[in-house]
Amino acid sequence: MGWQILVDLLMGHKVFLQTHNFPDPDALASAYGMQVFLQAHGVKSTNAMPERLISQVLRRCLKYSILKRFI
Repeated sequence: MGWQILVDLLMGHKVFLQTHNFPDPDALASAYGMQVFLQAHGVKSTNAMPERLISQVLRRCLKYSILKRFI
């Protein structure tokens, strides 16, 4: 189980999760999913982007993708 090796290596450390600049929804979801996974296995982690910024990016992406359907 590769994930168990990762959890064992990170146990006792705090993980800082960073996406690329101007993240798209996939990058945000990946960082959030990794944070949930690590925390579920007892590894402390934090996302580099504040929650308010994540929600702004997601709102902008959703607005654009919804508008794009009607253009």
